[in-house]
Parts: sequence; C-alpha cells; structure tokens
Amino acid sequence: MNHTRFFLKMLAPIFIAVLVIAGLSAWVAGRVTATTVGLVSLGVAGLAITVISGLIADLWAHSQTAAHSLNDQQKTGRP
Repeated sequence: MNHTRFFLKMLAPIFIAVLVIAGLSAWVAGRVTATTVGLVSLGVAGLAITVISGLIADLWAHSQTAAHSLNDQQKTGRP
C-alpha cells in the first residue's frame, strides 16, 4: 500500500479542493449548475483514478518482488 498511500498524499488534496470549489459554486449560485456538475465529476474521477493507479502500482510491485524471489530460488535451489 506504499504507492497508494503516496498517491493519495500527493494528489488527493488537489481533487478534494476541486470538490470544495464545486460545493462553494453550488452554494453561491443557490442551485446545481453545469459548472458544479463538471467540477464534481472531475473531483470524483480524479480521486477514483488516483486510488486505482495506486492499487495497480502496489500490485505490480508485489508481483515483481514475488517473481524476483522465485527466480532467485530457482537459481540457488533453496527456498
């Protein structure tokens, strides 16, 4: 979960700020506008992509570590 945690620490504040701006836009306008919907979509999609990217990076790193360990075992003949 190191990559996911890193991605969330670095990128999540940007998308959370976009969501806050969307909320302020709706509050100031007094209704939901196309701008609000667009900003909410951008914020939610950004957060989702950030989490998915982090999970993919973690799974990739885990699979590379496991494959490297398996290759070492095959070369030495020891577990």
